[in-house]
Amino acid sequence: MLCAGESRIELTPKGITLKAPKVSIAGIESVSVQGDGPRLRLDKEAEVVAETVRIYASESSVELDKDAHINGKLVKLNCGPLDPDDMTGEDGTPSLQHLKLKLTDVGMTPYAHKDYVLKSLGVKIEGKTDGDGVLEADLPAEARTAEVTLWVEPRPTGKTKRYVIALGELADPDSVPGIESRLRNLGYYWGQSQTEITGDLARALRDFQQDHGLESTGRADAATRAKLVEIHGT
Repeated sequence: MLCAGESRIELTPKGITLKAPKVSIAGIESVSVQGDGPRLRLDKEAEVVAETVRIYASESSVELDKDAHINGKLVKLNCGPLDPDDMTGEDGTPSLQHLKLKLTDVGMTPYAHKDYVLKSLGVKIEGKTDGDGVLEADLPAEARTAEVTLWVEPRPTGKTKRYVIALGELADPDSVPGIESRLRNLGYYWGQSQTEITGDLARALRDFQQDHGLESTGRADAATRAKLVEIHGT
């Protein structure tokens, strides 16, 4: 037995056991796993071979044998974005909210022309960000969260980033909640909500001012509020 902290490799005549808080297996060219018949191969493609393949989720499943069995409360095939004309209220008026995101790296360089998948309340939208790293979409008005998977390297096998977005109207940029929300969205502030610009929130504001050529006062003057709206969007 070979041990290191909580990890260990155990070799016995009956088999090999690996136990660790996290186990990673990476092959430079490929990874293959084979049992008594079934096998899995991973290289530039993924191949699963077995007489029967089963995939289970909480309330749905896919079973492949001589036939293909797909079960779930709702089975969607080749589903694209919902038609905005179908997202209407009881009175027939559009029941939508518009989402606009600008995605950048930590240095504020836009993730331009990158593939993404956006999911929210049954809506799935696929596309590419524009030259400024912006994606825009119309979502159901009742949606409260959205999930974005962004490929920062070529899709489908490249590196991805995942974002979970809280949906709702932003407070006015002249208010403390509006300033705080924008700083939070831009990655400057992670603390608790505040009613005054003091402490960590004031430090976050100073960092923002310093990064954007403003006097680093920690006060939300007119120039700072205008720059917040410019960088964040409305």
